[in-house]
Amino acid sequence: MLAESLKKKYGTVGALATIATVMGSFGMGLIVIRDVARHPEKAAHYLTATLFMQTGLVTGAFIVMNTAAWLLGYSGAIRVFTALTGMALIVDIYGNMCSDQLLAQERMVTTSVVEALHIVVRIGLVALALWRGFDLLGLYVVGLAASAFRSVLFWERLARTGVRPAFPLDRPLAMLLFTNSVPLAVSAILTLIYQQVDKLMSTAYLTEATTGYLTAAFVVITGVIELLNGTILIATYPVMSRYYEENRGLFNLIVEKLVYYTLLVMLPVSLTLSVFATQLTLPLFGAAFAPTATVLRVLIWYALVAMMVNVFAQGMMVQNRQRRLLMLRVGGLCINLTLNLTLLIGFNAGVMGLVYASVVAESVVLAALLWDFRRNDSNTAAWLGRVVQPALATAVTMLTMIALGRVHFTVGIVGGILAYIVMILLLGVLRDDDWDLLYRLVAAMPGGTFVRRFWKRDIPVNAS
Repeated sequence: MLAESLKKKYGTVGALATIATVMGSFGMGLIVIRDVARHPEKAAHYLTATLFMQTGLVTGAFIVMNTAAWLLGYSGAIRVFTALTGMALIVDIYGNMCSDQLLAQERMVTTSVVEALHIVVRIGLVALALWRGFDLLGLYVVGLAASAFRSVLFWERLARTGVRPAFPLDRPLAMLLFTNSVPLAVSAILTLIYQQVDKLMSTAYLTEATTGYLTAAFVVITGVIELLNGTILIATYPVMSRYYEENRGLFNLIVEKLVYYTLLVMLPVSLTLSVFATQLTLPLFGAAFAPTATVLRVLIWYALVAMMVNVFAQGMMVQNRQRRLLMLRVGGLCINLTLNLTLLIGFNAGVMGLVYASVVAESVVLAALLWDFRRNDSNTAAWLGRVVQPALATAVTMLTMIALGRVHFTVGIVGGILAYIVMILLLGVLRDDDWDLLYRLVAAMPGGTFVRRFWKRDIPVNAS
């Protein structure tokens, strides 16, 4: 009975919460991390500014999402769950303010430990609630309690660093923060549209079943991007922000190498999910979602391109060029919509038309970003000449996966990845400066201290 309630109600409330989250955060976190990393003496004033503005924004989002639930005629139960979710969003915002400040100080381990404790507490409270026979309302209440625990812990950790709100409010700083955040907030909304437009058009022009296959593939894609891209970008954002003012050449080098590392890491991952899509999706989604494999086989290359785009996008935010980034995002959305309509209606390409449209549109955005960074004195042309060796390693890896996959797909995956690593080392794809920067990045990420026990280089790092 509880599972049925979750299916019917949680999805609806989750959609409203996603929109409210964008409204409440308003993209301010990225601006705070960037600016505080450059000017730590202003941390308290930025904390005060976010305390005032994000409280107002998230309160407005709470009113909007609950009004929408009422106007759309949702049941009383859904309206109650929407209200509880909105309260959790308000509580989460206060935790996010402190998390952003700690990230700006490059205290990656601290933020990771707090988030891990939050997950453990949330899981424990949910398990206790289920054991005590609580219904869906009880689960929402314990979720709210877990959010409160996270926020209190973040405020305590930040206070220990000496950062506390400074009054009165610095109005010029607050106005600048708001102005710089507007393009990011609009971009976040466009990203939501960008992520959902394929599913909406699939339902409108094809069938609900094809939308299900597309949605399942996107679950895998989203997981890959968050796991392999999100953590690294968060860890490097404060460093990039500082170096942009101190050493533009080093900043450009970090951006270029991050794109290059992303390419190197994602090539074998993309090959694995492309070659063995059927074997990997059937255990995850079942035989009813078998067509998902065909979608995933192509859509995984969208993930590779999107992750490279994300690195350049972060670089543009560091440069305070989020308005330019917004224009590129709008352009990408227009291209995607145009290709979707053309392939669906003009060529009757089916769901794969939507998939190819996403890959092409994101590739155009990547090309535009490459050109933009090169135009702004970045040396992207230098590493573009280095893609030949990874391409050769990828070709050998693909042949190895196909050959060994005839024995068993796990043999193909393991053998292919080993072949890729050997080829990367034999071809000398990574130079000394690549290893040096990679070492710094690993040290900055959660778990970096543990890795450094076994991998040591004579390189100064900041692993606070």
